[in-house]
Amino acid sequence: MAGKKKHSTKKIIKAIKGTGGIISEICRNLSCARQTFYSYLQDLPEVRQAFEYERDEALDEAESVLINHLEGNSLDAAIYMLDCRGADRGYGRKQQNQATSPNFKPLIDALAGASKEVWADAQA
Repeated sequence: MAGKKKHSTKKIIKAIKGTGGIISEICRNLSCARQTFYSYLQDLPEVRQAFEYERDEALDEAESVLINHLEGNSLDAAIYMLDCRGADRGYGRKQQNQATSPNFKPLIDALAGASKEVWADAQA
């Protein structure tokens, strides 16, 4: 980083906490430009680690919401989870784009009681 850094590592890490890793919010907390923050990320391993931790925490929160929706039997949440995390079991659009695949049979069987409208929306 050219020149003397404007913020201490401790101050930068404090500015990261509670932002979910949203760079514009961090920059607002520090009153600095995005490029300055990118330089901090590149040059200060402690800042990079705090930033990655904050983003992981936000992802954990989002996954918790998804799990709560799964527990509430949300078809959309189930399909999203299978699409994103079920690839190793044969689910997911990246691997197979047909809901008629034999790999989707367990899901189709589980959803047999779902209304035709919900199932049609899920296939779209």
